[in-house]
Amino acid sequence: MPINLPDIIKKLNTEKLIEFLRNQKLRLDEEDFSCLRSQKISGPSFLLLERRHLIDCKLKMGPIVTLLKLITEINTGELSNEKLIPVLNDIKNSKWLYSRYFYTFPFNKWSHEHYKNWILSNYPTSKKEAYNRCFFKIIRKIKEDSKTLEEIREFISKLDGKSKNRRFYHPLNHNEVKFKKVSQEQR
Repeated sequence: MPINLPDIIKKLNTEKLIEFLRNQKLRLDEEDFSCLRSQKISGPSFLLLERRHLIDCKLKMGPIVTLLKLITEINTGELSNEKLIPVLNDIKNSKWLYSRYFYTFPFNKWSHEHYKNWILSNYPTSKKEAYNRCFFKIIRKIKEDSKTLEEIREFISKLDGKSKNRRFYHPLNHNEVKFKKVSQEQR
């Protein structure tokens, strides 16, 4: 089942919504968040807000315009991956050759197979080990980013989870090496 951002936002309570808005780096201040909190604006109502509602909340014009733009981007599916998954800004500015995939396609279209096909069509001489390493490194980086919505991290975790059943062969002795997932506590 494809993941849908408006459906995720609709599940947020007021505090989770405010946390999401803080992570968007919208230049809202505590007074703006207090207005949303005092009106008990949660995810479902947030997506339905109009200018008059925000004026009634006693928000200033700057935050009103900012929030209306964000609401429109969410409702129309135009919110960029970089805004939705903050760690992608770091990845975008890195020198990782194959990272462009992650801000070219919406996160709910990502898959290892799609990534592999995209790599081979754009970088035909790529080595499988290099692009696989990049894919799983970025997936894990996103998965561990606390600023990314929990539902998106869960979706991303499934992409990473598919790798745990793969078999790898030791390059020197050609024996099969199985990797098991190690929890944070075991590290």
